[in-house]
Amino acid sequence: MKKLNDTALVLTSKAIDADARNSNFVFSPASISAALTMMAVTNGTHSDELNAVYKEIATVVLADDSASGGPKISAVNGAEEVRIELNKWASDHTNGLIRDILPPGFVTSKSVKVCGNALYFKGAWEKKFDMSLTKDKMFHLLVGKPVRVPFMSSHKDQYIKAYDGFKVLGLPYRQGRNDDTNRKFRCISIFRTRKMG
Repeated sequence: MKKLNDTALVLTSKAIDADARNSNFVFSPASISAALTMMAVTNGTHSDELNAVYKEIATVVLADDSASGGPKISAVNGAEEVRIELNKWASDHTNGLIRDILPPGFVTSKSVKVCGNALYFKGAWEKKFDMSLTKDKMFHLLVGKPVRVPFMSSHKDQYIKAYDGFKVLGLPYRQGRNDDTNRKFRCISIFRTRKMG
């Protein structure tokens, strides 16, 4: 498991360096570990072994002891059928928010393995934002003209740290129903302090 996590961290840092430099970027270390585990399945690995690994991941990651999120591995003949099945899975497990995780033509007859993973999290803030403090302000996009959007504000202390060129904000989510004090979720946002372009 440690080797998998180390590999996930290396892949994440590479992805951030390559893809996130000029875009918005969201990832889940648990999702990366899950994808790597599924890809590691070979002829010698049985689904029981894979399920044991997923059970370990799920006990740490899943909020409110939810049973969803485990691996679904199936063999489907036909590239388009695979694409449709994975898109349906993503839509079903994200309340329809992610419908087309794989675009047409992504899966071909030459594809050997396809690993689909969708990140969906719905949580309530630990400290609610006061709607009366929400103000429309200009938001500077990575490219193009700035747009006017609602900005939430709070007078409460929030975790924030400033670095050269960016700030980090950490907003905690409310605890789940199971009162597990070891499981806490936080939205970590990284903001550039300089405008792009």
